[in-house]
Amino acid sequence: MPEPRETSREESPEESNRKIAAKQLLSQLSDFFSKIESQNRVIDRNKAAFPEIQASDITIGDMMEDVLPALEREMGYLDDEEKQSASDLIMEARLYLATNRPKSKELEATIEAPYDVEKEITDDDWKGMKDGLKEFKRRGRWDYFFLQAMRMKILNPKVDLEIDDEALENMAKATKELKEYKYWNPFFSHAMRIKILNPEQDLEIDDDARQAMKNELARLKEQGRWDAFAYQAMNVKIVDPSFALDLNEPALSGMKDEMKKHMEKGLLGGYYYHDGFFHQAAKLKVLDSSQDVGMSKDAWEWMRLGLNDSRRYGHKIHGDWLPFSEHAMEAKILAAKKVEVTEKGLEIKM
Repeated sequence: MPEPRETSREESPEESNRKIAAKQLLSQLSDFFSKIESQNRVIDRNKAAFPEIQASDITIGDMMEDVLPALEREMGYLDDEEKQSASDLIMEARLYLATNRPKSKELEATIEAPYDVEKEITDDDWKGMKDGLKEFKRRGRWDYFFLQAMRMKILNPKVDLEIDDEALENMAKATKELKEYKYWNPFFSHAMRIKILNPEQDLEIDDDARQAMKNELARLKEQGRWDAFAYQAMNVKIVDPSFALDLNEPALSGMKDEMKKHMEKGLLGGYYYHDGFFHQAAKLKVLDSSQDVGMSKDAWEWMRLGLNDSRRYGHKIHGDWLPFSEHAMEAKILAAKKVEVTEKGLEIKM
């Protein structure tokens, strides 16, 4: 939740109580880790006599799961130092819970997002992304400008991106240069962003471009490079919905297997390693909205953790809201009831 605004009035009883509650929740989460450490020391001393004893305490895990969302809601009532401690403990708790649960070789079934993805994006987040967009424009970093602008357009099709004549000129210039030099992979990446930002622009996709991408997709499929295949196939589908992608069962299975690998890395290494899963899941949903991409309750919690961390990153490093805009865009795609590719680009139904 957004931080309470500072005012000159006296603190209300409710605000005082919520501050106290937030501090208690932070203390409680810290105590859980102390209990786990103490418990594990006892277990280590008794392993010889009781080899079947487990290092994780399900009761502590259950209580931890109850405390985490409550602490996240009340973090706005902590001071800066306490907020940092809370963020670190929350991240550690998520990792503890993920690595101490039984792991399935299969992806869990997709569930509806347990929180409103669109409401997770605050006014401050929008301000940060817009400021970042202006900074990219000022520095002439049109590649980043179009990338972030596309993500913002997906998040809110009505957002004013201030795409003026200068931006349109650079948009057309990059399209022309990439096509002239036949840099087909970056050409389709760029064209995909332009299709979403300005569907009316003629991208002049000719037979040479289609054949080059057909050959590239066949090569990636043959090599089993399913991350790269999904990315390029998504670009092509958005740029040219009529393109025959041939998403047969081996291709769908390959992309899903890649998702499973990313999820396994995430269970072992924390939410940073879940990024690969979210990237692949979002691409697959754009390619085929009917596919079950395995967004379980745990996956949604990792997504929220990534959103919160990239939000802090955006606030601390001026202009760099690219990680947050990527997390937010993928969260919206994955939470959508339907994702449809049309001549207008990407249409998302929540």
